[in-house]
Amino acid sequence: MNWQKFVKEVKRVVRESRYKNQVLIEKFKRRMNKHIWRKILEVDQPPRSINQWYEQEMNLDKHWRKSKREKTKLSGRNNVQGWKPAIITIEEVRQRLLLP
Repeated sequence: MNWQKFVKEVKRVVRESRYKNQVLIEKFKRRMNKHIWRKILEVDQPPRSINQWYEQEMNLDKHWRKSKREKTKLSGRNNVQGWKPAIITIEEVRQRLLLP
């Protein structure tokens, strides 16, 4: 499952929970890719809402994947080394966010 699908599942789970915005942001930050997390924090105006975090994360993930595909094309390889598509269930989403 790519991050766009992951975020979609997270949004669904969040709707079912009763967490407040800041708690959701903290839980989301703990579970996201640390490199992307750092890049988001390095921007001039870091996101303030959970929706802004979702958007920033998906945008950076999309660019990272695109750069990996370009790198693969330029190097003549057929696949991105070290990358495997994640398969995640809704239960894993709940566990990663420490939701009941």
